[in-house]
Amino acid sequence: MKLNPRKLYSADSKCIGELLRVAVALRKAMDVAKAALENPDEEGMSSSFTPPTPQDLAKLMQDQKKVRETASDLTTRGARLYDLLGREAELRELRDQALEQQLDMRQIEEGMSRCIDAARNQIKVKQSAIDQLAADEADLQGKIARKTEELKRVKKRMRALKNVRPAFMDEFEKLEVTLKDLYAEFVVKFRNMKFLDAKVAEIDKEEQEKYLERARELAAIQEQAQSQQQGNLMGDVSGEEGEDDEEEESEEEDEEDDEDEDDEDEEEEDEGEEEESSGMEGLGGDHDASEDEFGGSGLGVGDPAMMVGLGGDHGNDAGGGGGGSHSDDDF
Repeated sequence: MKLNPRKLYSADSKCIGELLRVAVALRKAMDVAKAALENPDEEGMSSSFTPPTPQDLAKLMQDQKKVRETASDLTTRGARLYDLLGREAELRELRDQALEQQLDMRQIEEGMSRCIDAARNQIKVKQSAIDQLAADEADLQGKIARKTEELKRVKKRMRALKNVRPAFMDEFEKLEVTLKDLYAEFVVKFRNMKFLDAKVAEIDKEEQEKYLERARELAAIQEQAQSQQQGNLMGDVSGEEGEDDEEEESEEEDEEDDEDEDDEDEEEEDEGEEEESSGMEGLGGDHDASEDEFGGSGLGVGDPAMMVGLGGDHGNDAGGGGGGSHSDDDF
């Protein structure tokens, strides 16, 4: 595949044709690989094409860094080539002028001499740098040797210290065993303490619940007692009112009875007076004799005793009526 690098690095519409060639070639390769995977029995392609293995992919991943570096270098060189091609017209004139001039051997020798002197100076600089590097290397080698000897001594001392048993090691081991026992005891006690704390909290919770329940019961009892007390007070008030009503009713009944008795007494008195007046009329015209008779006995017609006697006789004559049964105390 032939490409025109000048058109590629111009980065304009002319580079499309060059890039199209690469794209077409890659497209054909992808189509061929896809067809080989889909139809391995056609035209013996399965024998010629093998899919990439994981090792091949790992190798490609390792070469990815190199590919990136190469691409970056290619871009840089392409940009430089583009700049140089842009100066081609100017450089062509200078090159033609240089070719047209005649060669002067003296100038050539002077130029060669200057180049040789510059090269010698560079060689001296490089040689001095090499000598300096050699001195630095010798110095570093001496430092490395000293550090190596020091490292050997330190290792030897460390091995000696490992083999030597400290004087306090026996006491340390005893204390370590004691510490283990104390730690085990501490763990057991701590666990028991936590268990007992949980039990105490549970008991406190139960006591609190019981206390609240008792408080609720006492409150209910107090409310019931207050309601009963209020009911008793209301009953006493209503009882007193009932007794007052009964007393008033009894007093009213007594008054009515007294009034009835008074009315009966008045009626009886009226009846007695009527009977008395009728008896006096039955005596005939002997009014004076009767007055003398009553006068001799010391009683008058209007005397109450006489009226009582007449009333009693009238009551007896009437067949034991209701008027004859009354006594003087009833009047």
